[in-house]
This record gives sequence, C-alpha cells and structure tokens, in this order.
Amino acid sequence: PLAAVSIGNLDTASNVTYSVPGMNSSTQKMSDWTAATENIHQEVSVGGDDAATVSWIGYEAPVSPPDSWGVFGNEMAETGGKNLANALRGFAATRADDPQRNVVAHSYGTTTAAFAMSHPDVAIDNLVLVGSAGLPNHVTSADDLNAGAVYAGHARDVYPLIESGQGDQWAWLGRDLWNEHNVNPM
Repeated sequence: PLAAVSIGNLDTASNVTYSVPGMNSSTQKMSDWTAATENIHQEVSVGGDDAATVSWIGYEAPVSPPDSWGVFGNEMAETGGKNLANALRGFAATRADDPQRNVVAHSYGTTTAAFAMSHPDVAIDNLVLVGSAGLPNHVTSADDLNAGAVYAGHARDVYPLIESGQGDQWAWLGRDLWNEHNVNPM
C-alpha cells in the first residue's frame, strides 16, 4: 500500500512541504519516515509559520542490493515521479490561495522527485535534494526542474571495505555505477 500523512493542516497552511523518502522506504516502516518528516515540520514551523508537512510514501521504493537491483534503474523513480506529480497537481488544484510549496527528497527519493519536477505542468517554490542517488540523465541543470530554487547537500562519499569514517556509503553507487541517473545535483 501507498500512503501520505500530513502533519499540520493542508487546507490552511501557508507553507507546505512534501517529504519524499528513498531506498528501503515503505508504509510498513512509515512511522520512521513520518518521525523524520515531523523533524522537518518543526524546523519549517519556527517563527510561527503556519506549516503542513507531508510524509509521502506514494511509490514503491527499491530495497537495497542484493535483495533488489531496482535502485540502479529509473523504473521505480519514473512511476513514483508520476505519482508525486499527480499529488502536487491535486494539491495545487485545491488551494487557490497559492501557498509556498516545497519538496524535500532523500536518496532515491531525489531521483523520484526529479522525475516529478520534470513535468511541465508541475511547479513548486523550493526543491531540496539530500544524499542523492543521482538525478535522471535528462536533467542537465536546475533549470530543467520546475522549482523556483533548487538546493542540494550530501555527506562525503565513503567507499565500503576501502575506507572508513563517516559519510554516505550508498548514494555514490547510484550516481556512479549505472547509466540511468548519473547527475550529481551538487
């Protein structure tokens, strides 16, 4: 099953953020993603902003290798991108007052969000890409994404079994080892 949980009132919020997870996400583990989304909600609500934050698991995310190799392809991200684009269109259709709209995506969720934001009839104010597994190759610049501003960040790449230390051991695999989503949003 797929699901979305809103923290805050989507009908009245002046600032709305969709939080899109990556690999190993599912509604079975949705309480973890919703807790992370609640952290985002607390930050965007600082200063009294009337905010709503959506824990969005509206696509089947790939599981980590070797159980599945789906994280290296675009099929799940394309399907998820269509679903996210539909969710954003639906939200926009219900709010004539045009609140600030944002998407925060993590890991393979960044690939999914990039597909959504590539639809010409979908637009948001801010797109935040964290720990990206890579954007689809048709995205050659931030201008290809229908967002007023695009932000990206990630920890340093750590190569398992080769080096130690803190950092991201997974995202670089998606960007560097397969051909479908090699664009580093940094």
